[in-house]
Amino acid sequence: MNARTSAGTLVVPLLMVLALLGPVPTPAHGGSAPDAVRLSVAPGKDTQFTALTGEAGLPSGNVYGIAQDTQGFLWFATGDGLSRYDGYTFRNFRFDRNNPNSLGHNTVVAIRPGRGGVLWLGTTGGGVDRFDPATETFTHYRHDPGNPSSLSSNSISEGSVYEDPEGVLWVGTTDSGLNRLDLATGAVTYFRHIPRDADSLSSNNIESLYQDSERMLWIGTADAGLNRLDPVTGRITRYPSRPNDPHTLPSPRVHGMHEDRAGRFWVLTDGGLMSLDRRTGQFTRLAITTGLRDAASLSATKDVHEDAHAVLWVGTEGAGVLKFDPAQRHLVQYRNEPADPHSLRNNFISSFWEDPSGTLWVGTLGGGANKLYTRPPKFARHRHGQDANSVADNFILSVFEDRNGIVWIGNDRTLNRWDRSSNTWRTFRNDPNDPTSISNGSVTATQEDPDGTLWFGTYNGGLNGFDPRTNRFKAYRTNPNDPQALSDDIIRALYRDSNGVLWAGGWNNGLNRFDRAKETFRQFRHDPGNPASLGGGSVTDIYEDRAHTLWVATEGGGLNRFDPATEAFKRYRSDPKDLSSLPDDAVRVLLEDRSGQFWVGTAGGLCAFDRINGICTAVYTQKEGLPNNTIEGILEDERGNLWISTNNGLSRFNPGTKTFRNYDVLDGLQSNEFNVFTAFHKSARTGEMYFGGINGFNVFDPARIDDNPFVPPVVLTDFRLFGKSVPVGGQDPVLAKNINRTDELTFPHFQNSLSFEFSALSYVAPTKNRYRYRLEGFDKDWREVGSNERLAVYTSLPAGQYLFRVQGSNEDGVWNGQGTSLKVTITPPWWATWWFLCLLLALLLGLAFGGDRLRVMRLKRYSQKLERDVTERTAELAAKNKELEAFSYSVSHDLRAPLRHIDGYLTLLKESAAPMLDQDNLRHIETIARATRRMGMLIDDLLSFSRMGRQEMSKTAVDLGDLVAEVVQEMAPETEGRDIDWHIAELPVVTGDRAMLRVVLVNLISNALKFTQKRERAEITIGCLPDQATETVVFVRDNGAGFDMRYHDKLFGVFQRLHRMEEFQGTGIGLANVFRIVARHGGRAWAEGAVDFGATFYFSLPKGHA
Repeated sequence: MNARTSAGTLVVPLLMVLALLGPVPTPAHGGSAPDAVRLSVAPGKDTQFTALTGEAGLPSGNVYGIAQDTQGFLWFATGDGLSRYDGYTFRNFRFDRNNPNSLGHNTVVAIRPGRGGVLWLGTTGGGVDRFDPATETFTHYRHDPGNPSSLSSNSISEGSVYEDPEGVLWVGTTDSGLNRLDLATGAVTYFRHIPRDADSLSSNNIESLYQDSERMLWIGTADAGLNRLDPVTGRITRYPSRPNDPHTLPSPRVHGMHEDRAGRFWVLTDGGLMSLDRRTGQFTRLAITTGLRDAASLSATKDVHEDAHAVLWVGTEGAGVLKFDPAQRHLVQYRNEPADPHSLRNNFISSFWEDPSGTLWVGTLGGGANKLYTRPPKFARHRHGQDANSVADNFILSVFEDRNGIVWIGNDRTLNRWDRSSNTWRTFRNDPNDPTSISNGSVTATQEDPDGTLWFGTYNGGLNGFDPRTNRFKAYRTNPNDPQALSDDIIRALYRDSNGVLWAGGWNNGLNRFDRAKETFRQFRHDPGNPASLGGGSVTDIYEDRAHTLWVATEGGGLNRFDPATEAFKRYRSDPKDLSSLPDDAVRVLLEDRSGQFWVGTAGGLCAFDRINGICTAVYTQKEGLPNNTIEGILEDERGNLWISTNNGLSRFNPGTKTFRNYDVLDGLQSNEFNVFTAFHKSARTGEMYFGGINGFNVFDPARIDDNPFVPPVVLTDFRLFGKSVPVGGQDPVLAKNINRTDELTFPHFQNSLSFEFSALSYVAPTKNRYRYRLEGFDKDWREVGSNERLAVYTSLPAGQYLFRVQGSNEDGVWNGQGTSLKVTITPPWWATWWFLCLLLALLLGLAFGGDRLRVMRLKRYSQKLERDVTERTAELAAKNKELEAFSYSVSHDLRAPLRHIDGYLTLLKESAAPMLDQDNLRHIETIARATRRMGMLIDDLLSFSRMGRQEMSKTAVDLGDLVAEVVQEMAPETEGRDIDWHIAELPVVTGDRAMLRVVLVNLISNALKFTQKRERAEITIGCLPDQATETVVFVRDNGAGFDMRYHDKLFGVFQRLHRMEEFQGTGIGLANVFRIVARHGGRAWAEGAVDFGATFYFSLPKGHA
């Protein structure tokens, strides 16, 4: 009982209500008070209680008390132990005979928060327990016959444990009176009933305890009325029950007391709720009208709670909960209704608690804990009730509010008329015997004329005109034989345009324009063979924009724009290959917002439609935040937000920020599923919105849809090592305190698989709470999860220091940005500790030093050996060079001289014998002469190649431009008669051996001339690549025969040729000479080309000085 939990929580609500009804009359001192204040009782409607029972994990359906600790956890005192609740799961504490620090007894009948964050528990056979949630240990206070300073009894009364502001614990028992325990000294004072002593307690059977604002302690008894104890003087004043005195207690059993915010004092008895004037000692009874089936139970008041809105909630023994309704000036009763799963689970109420999130908790005997959200609902919900004063059916087809504020609601075969000002309902149904009745009550769409005439589109009843003054209907039906009749008896949409023309959309047979004067219809049907006809036969919505263009939405036929001049339609369809097309051809609803943006709601999402270009500039689906892609209705509020009904909830969309705020049945919606047809409407008078679905309809003012501002505390609820929960305490404990009270944890390297469970303690709709967590030092980003993923698992964490952080939100997305955190250290293995690494480093340094000394010694010996080898090799090379010189001399003299003789004698032979030789012999002699000359050239080139490898270099500054000009000039005789286009760019001055570089250029330019000889016009380019950082790159490019790049690596080899001798002369040594000379300069040589597209030869020279 909350009233027992603090000195002023029980009776406040009732007094508030009575204050609204008018003050309870109290006489002047010594006068008389009225016998009773009489109130009537009305049954509560459409209030949703949620029960937590054994199926959810509560250990017992008997909940004797409820409390909340300083961390935000809820605690339930039950018939089978103590239970902690975090919004999702229960953690139960029971008696364990093997654990002296466990609960003293499993039947916990009293629970009360105490100083220091502890909980005081009263049990039926184990005395009093002091529970410390941080260490999860119980300290026992029990009766000990051998100890006169112990409690007087182990049988504690329900709700009779209370710690006052002075640090004194008051304990009421069922058989041994009242105990005063000084927690500082441990001294116990007893207050008992002493026969024939009027200054003692009236009974030893204590029922309840309460301390008022004047620090007076009030003691209710089970059989002898009420007592007041002055804690300072110890004086006791009795308030007995006298049946013949209406100003005394009506019953000797007092269940509880409460002082409300207005200072009135309330007493709960088996005979009803009483108001006590503490000045006169007289009681006034809050009498309930008799004649009810549970009148006796209504009078047996068990507990009372005043909520945050100053409303009183009274618990009864068998009649459920009573709530004062100041506006109606009577009591509202909430009780168990077997047919209603959202009613109270049990009618026997034991306790109340209201948490900071606005949730009222009701403890019952047999029905567990029941919760009720006490803040005004976001969405007023209307459903079919037990009486006739409600909507006829929960399946809503259409909603419309006329200019007088009358709301018209279409049900299955029933039209409802709701006068909200008087909250009266009237229904209209088809009467076959009355031609002026509605043709079918299943109204799917409604429109209103300026004169007040209402038009109802129906399901299978055509169009009905209604005169509210006469209550007479006139029906317009389809007629296959009349082309000017209505095309369809099933109407899905009605629209009145700016000219007052009424348009009706049919389920299957297109669009109709109604001529009121002639009472005829112009039909516009879908024609598959006519692309200018309506895109589909099922018209779902009709809308005229500010430019007076009429738009028609169809089911399967996309969006259609109507041209009144030609009466033709332009279609806009969905194309899966075109992302700018409609997301779906099932178009359900159209709206132009105040900014001029045209919105198209489809079965595939929401389209921001560009009417000029006929495309969707943006499409919003579940991926972007919609609760569901199937859109049924769209309305705009005064702030420019769009309210979108879908098949899975209602969404508020802000077009400016492109964000969605989604609502579901937990927010008070009739259901998550909304209906097709026109089950949505915005009041032109108030701006309120109506949305209907499969389980009733909602009415709300968008400007008053506020989020719950409660910022929930975020807590750690469990810690696991390798997937196993770690208990608090024990031998060698990992947790000395509860994980949520622990600041830091340290583990060895082999205990590195950790899990953290967490919760945001907002109990309104815990399944809608959201979370984000991060292990700093491991996770780069936050991980955001829903309520079904409240476990963060980390496996194989490397050694290091981490900080686990978690944040949470309430059901409306209000975040606790600070959340909670826990430091975690994983220590490294011994071989990764700093001291081992230092030792290892020292060892490695020693080894490195020793190794270096050994390396130096080896290098020294190797150097000495190398010197000897170099000396020997130098001598060998000198000898080889002499041999090569000798070879060169031999070749130049011994080989070249015979070749000259052969060539000379061939010349003589040709001159002397020519007249006697035929042509074949002359050709043979010429072939031998050519071979002799080629061999001579080959020997010359080979000797040159050999000399280039041995010749000493003399590097100087070489002007490549001058050198190229010199080489080209020398080759002029060879080019005489040829058409050659020379392109010689400005060339730089380089450092190198001028004679060798001349050989390079001679070979490259000769090659270019040779391989372009078959071109009518040869093009030869000599240039330099753009300035390079470290080298100069020169190239010679021609448009000659080119070469195959697959063989580019063979170009610079000795005797390598890529063309036949018959095509181009050569020995295959020139490019090898180029490569050797460039390499000796420290450069590179390479080539690029393509067959019949010419070639480019490059060589590079390092930049430097001679």
